[in-house]
Amino acid sequence: FDEYHGESMYTGAEALKLLQEKDLLQDLEGRKIVRLSNGKTVMVVKSDGSSLYITRDIGAILDRRKRYNFDKLIYVVDNAQASHFNNLFDVVHLLGHQWSSSCQHCRFGKILGMSTRKGTMVFLDSLVEEATTRMLENQAKTKTTRVTEAEAESAASTLGISALIVNDFKHRRTKDYKFSWENARNP
Repeated sequence: FDEYHGESMYTGAEALKLLQEKDLLQDLEGRKIVRLSNGKTVMVVKSDGSSLYITRDIGAILDRRKRYNFDKLIYVVDNAQASHFNNLFDVVHLLGHQWSSSCQHCRFGKILGMSTRKGTMVFLDSLVEEATTRMLENQAKTKTTRVTEAEAESAASTLGISALIVNDFKHRRTKDYKFSWENARNP
């Protein structure tokens, strides 16, 4: 990527101004909401006046369109955000931007038990190291291993990485799954 630029770089002020100009903002007990095409509502300002993730994302998507004039915009984010992106694209459409139909949420499932927020994430280098170690152990136990001692580490790394890839690809992209070393070793 040439640039990393998240929604947190935006206040949402420009988005709120546009929503107000298009008469899309409604007041509900001090909160600002937008009524979507499907009749549901989405809150864009809390009663204390603070913006929400979607407010900043509206500002971000409008800025990205202005800066990059993209043909297609793809958000690669896990399944849990599906509703958010449906709402985001609908709000952009309500603002009169027909290009909202060229925006897409590419969903993927999560590896259950791994969470950066909970501190239970296992990083790729740790997975590869563990996979290599397990493959070296398997080579040592197997009488049919046909690699020299000098080749063992490289072969174990290749096999370990291959096992991790096959294990990940055997699951549907959009489904959550629980990682298991046993499953990774037996694709």
